[in-house]
Amino acid sequence: DLATAPALHYWSRPSRSGRRQAPRPMTPVTKLCWRGPHDLRVLVVDDHRMFAEGLQLVVEEMFDGAVCVPTFSANQALALLDSRPDFDLILVDINMPGIDGISFLKTALSRGPDIPIAVLSSVEEPRLIQQAMAEGARGFISKALDIEALTAAIGTVIGGDIYLDEDVRARFADVDTAPNNVERLARFGVTQRQYDVLVLMNKGLSNKQIAAALAVTERTIKFHVGALFI
Repeated sequence: DLATAPALHYWSRPSRSGRRQAPRPMTPVTKLCWRGPHDLRVLVVDDHRMFAEGLQLVVEEMFDGAVCVPTFSANQALALLDSRPDFDLILVDINMPGIDGISFLKTALSRGPDIPIAVLSSVEEPRLIQQAMAEGARGFISKALDIEALTAAIGTVIGGDIYLDEDVRARFADVDTAPNNVERLARFGVTQRQYDVLVLMNKGLSNKQIAAALAVTERTIKFHVGALFI
């Protein structure tokens, strides 16, 4: 569970004489309080060390009691998960050398399917995002987000919901999950979208995850499922 608490951030910088000036208040931001059975544990997987360590600072600052562990390759992260499978959230870069984010996602979920994993990327390619969601990612988080939006996105995933911002939804709402075979499917009374839902159901995705992958509402997915099995 998450609760919010106000937090004031301060900054200071050296004057021309080299002496550090008195702290000056910045804009108040909202800090989230984790109410789990233990401190919030977050694993970051990103081959860009500066970004991974920067994200560690953000998570530990914005979530009370958070412990964030940065790793710099999928292999390093998987080795850590073998000895410490108790993370509450994994944030993984989708584009990495060697084992990429999608492959890491598949492997990690096969070992610990209850750990929510969100994908991080500076590339918003619809097919890639949709593939990640179809494989079980709980969200796509753009690296272009500011700190407050990033915090809200992480909070959404930790809270058990799927995170996709509106811009991302709009960009891949019309991308199909399977090759166009409308005429062949029509002979069986199945639409292309119903087939898409079936493919994702076969992967074990919940209605909520399918809705996120197809950028539609959960109610729409339930309608398709009902039509398929009437």
